Amino acid sequence: MCGIAGFTRFQQPTGDIDTLRNMGNAIIHRGPDAGGEYLDEHVGLCHRRLAIIDLSSAGNQPMISKCGNYVIVFNGEIYNFKSLRESLIQEGIEFATETDTEVLLALYQQIGTDIVSRINGMFAFAIWDKSERTLFLARDRLGKKPLYFFQDNEHFVFGSELKALQQVSATPKSLRADAIYDFFTYQYIPDPKTIFEKIYKLEPGHTLFVDCTGIKKNQYWNVSFSNKTDLSEAEISEQLLSLVDESVKERMVSDVPLGAFLSGGVDSSGVVGLMAKNSSSQVTTCSIGFDSKKFDEVSLRVKSQTNLKQIIMNLR
Repeated sequence: MCGIAGFTRFQQPTGDIDTLRNMGNAIIHRGPDAGGEYLDEHVGLCHRRLAIIDLSSAGNQPMISKCGNYVIVFNGEIYNFKSLRESLIQEGIEFATETDTEVLLALYQQIGTDIVSRINGMFAFAIWDKSERTLFLARDRLGKKPLYFFQDNEHFVFGSELKALQQVSATPKSLRADAIYDFFTYQYIPDPKTIFEKIYKLEPGHTLFVDCTGIKKNQYWNVSFSNKTDLSEAEISEQLLSLVDESVKERMVSDVPLGAFLSGGVDSSGVVGLMAKNSSSQVTTCSIGFDSKKFDEVSLRVKSQTNLKQIIMNLR
């Protein structure tokens, strides 16, 4: 994972370069490999990087487009970035890195906010358009990557974690009573609320468009159950296996070693089986062991080996 944060400065200076560094340091655990800041008259952006794809410093962020007009901070992975990259190359776009970040930046330069309909992945990102003086933020369809924000008449602040927002003096620090009730009732706080007053989570499948007039929220995706099918159970099972297989394969694109947590259940065993199918080398797996056999996953893992071997045999 990585970490992003920032603020606008349309009405008055919300923060300075030291504020950005403090925001980044507050979430340094999300990205210990590199960090950076961008600050101009209207916006401040910071990033903490955990390098997964293209480990060179060329992939550090904030990343500025070749034309100099767009700046991005991005947390996540775009699984179809290679196919998008090839399409953009055919249109004459040149790339300086092998990162999915640069692909996002180039794609936004081409099609603007429609970018969310083209990308497949887990993400939270912010893109600053210097000429239009607009900030575009987006969160992935299922909300795997977090994105928090605070907005009033003079300030807009965002970040991957609440502690990053708290580095800005204008950000509220008073607790929200109904959110405390939600936490003890549900063991979590439902979107868009957070534990703090006037600080919100951007909901999954939503975007924010920010300029000097305020913010505009848009939902670009939701689960639909309207589509019907006449396929048989066997055909549906075959399609499901194909989708899961492709999903696992896309998530194995990495320039660092990969592994999997194996709990002994059918789901993790199935994922590891598909990883083995799509890998030329042995898959590294980890399990968590406890003295109490009730919670010990190591023994469950041993019991699952026969099932896992059978799964792999069926998939090959």
